[in-house]
Amino acid sequence: MACPTAHEWYELERGAVPREDAEALRRHRAECAECRAIADDVRDVAALLEKLAGPTRADLSAEAVESVLRRAKVHGLLGRPLKVPGIKVCITETIYPRGALERLVRSAHGIATADALRMLAPVARAAATEELARAQSDADQVADLLLVAYICQSPREDRQAKDVDFLLGIIWDRRKQRPEATAAGPFSWPTLVATAQAAPAADALAEAKARLLDGDYKAALAALPDDASTMPLRVWCLELVGRTIEAKQVVARSQAQSDLGHVVRADLALAAQDVGEAMRQYEMLAARKDRYWFAAGYLSRYELRDARLAGDRFAKVHDKALADYVAQAFQVELSMVQVPEPPPLFSEDWDGSALGVPTDMALVRTHGGEFRVVEAPGGKALCQEEIKTRGAEFLVGEPDWADYTLRFDVKMLETRGDYAIGASAYRRPGHTGYVLELSPAGLRILKQFAATVERSRTLAKPGTPAPSQLMILQPAQAQARLGESPVLNWWYTLKIRVQRVGDGVNVAGKVWRSDLKEPLDWQVVWTDAGQAGSGPFVGGATGVQVSGAKVLIDNVVVTQNETARDTVAAMP
Repeated sequence: MACPTAHEWYELERGAVPREDAEALRRHRAECAECRAIADDVRDVAALLEKLAGPTRADLSAEAVESVLRRAKVHGLLGRPLKVPGIKVCITETIYPRGALERLVRSAHGIATADALRMLAPVARAAATEELARAQSDADQVADLLLVAYICQSPREDRQAKDVDFLLGIIWDRRKQRPEATAAGPFSWPTLVATAQAAPAADALAEAKARLLDGDYKAALAALPDDASTMPLRVWCLELVGRTIEAKQVVARSQAQSDLGHVVRADLALAAQDVGEAMRQYEMLAARKDRYWFAAGYLSRYELRDARLAGDRFAKVHDKALADYVAQAFQVELSMVQVPEPPPLFSEDWDGSALGVPTDMALVRTHGGEFRVVEAPGGKALCQEEIKTRGAEFLVGEPDWADYTLRFDVKMLETRGDYAIGASAYRRPGHTGYVLELSPAGLRILKQFAATVERSRTLAKPGTPAPSQLMILQPAQAQARLGESPVLNWWYTLKIRVQRVGDGVNVAGKVWRSDLKEPLDWQVVWTDAGQAGSGPFVGGATGVQVSGAKVLIDNVVVTQNETARDTVAAMP
């Protein structure tokens, strides 16, 4: 889809976009870095407008609000647009933190579909707020509630209703084991509220938590003392009022390493679609308490769509309740850990090759002598000399190769300003195919395809086929700027994955410095559903392209995507 306008992002923030359109907008935001930045700015503007509109609203008591909502439900108005000439109004329910956990448990009873889960997301976040308002917040409880909220926000399949039911069982059992809950009995909340407000009224933190229970997040933020211990609560309040940029700044400045601090950092990262950072926070927590491997495994399965990585994380969970559930619900992922990695379709490091021009691969030349095996520090490597030319390429594979991943290491020895290093996939004669291109501008996915040229009927000879020319498609959502530009004489690793998904092809790519750990998430992702005159490609060879640079290439590996992993990748 084309990049939405700022107005569309604002309507999404207001909750005025139909469900199907909202899901499409969220998927686009996940894939497009520029739109994520615009959406964040719009969210801040929406929060400011909400602040300005506050003084014009009537201040109803909680009892009055409940009465209005009860009448709206009776008349079938709640959540339904009111038909007013020229104006669309939608009554949306305000969900208060006080009593939210009880409401969440009751509302989740009997839910069995992904669509029904979505209505629980705001209630789960309100329940997390309620937990944060306690005198002694439990990081495990907050983390589990936020995982429930994450699942309900964008469920992928109906079976996730069982995951929510299981997590809520753990959450409620933990709630019943507290002394105040035992004394007051099940589903009794006065003692819980009193606990949150037990400190003297003069205590700023207690005052802030009391305001949280009332749902007055701005007042809670204003009352919070400005010290390191309140970082998690401050970040949470900033998120609730839509000031995400400030929340990120607070996180960046903070050195706090509490469990609760890691939990809110992970939540903030997920809100910004930074799955890699969220995984990092959960794995830091898992180093202290193995139960957090469950959240890391869950993100691996549904965000990274990597069954083997999910199984590896799930296998590290030793908490009895979680481990028993994993063994029953995620058998496929656990089995992936036991399955050895499949042999590569192609692997070459040139250490066993003779010096000079290689003969065991297809060379797409632009001039003579540009490919040669040379001695390099650490062993032999393939050298390509393209500093003054438009580029060349080597290819491996067959026309029927499909659903594979290519990775290789590259070191730039010399470049000109407009250099490009490409990882090509599904390459066919005529230079058609997908390319993951690294250049000074960043990383992007290209589609090269032959398109028919329209000709005048008066000039065309009868029976002559229409000519074609090479076209290049540059999807805007599949471009990313890097934190720092690649530098000479450092090894970098490029990785491209091509995978058939439904009627299209999903292309994903990433790049990182070879001496560092591979990033968990893909930096650019695009699904080719076909364009006028060019449908998605069905398969082809793979290789490396170089233009405007002299480089060393090493450790080229092509692997078949695994069946179980591909099944997860095909999920909507």
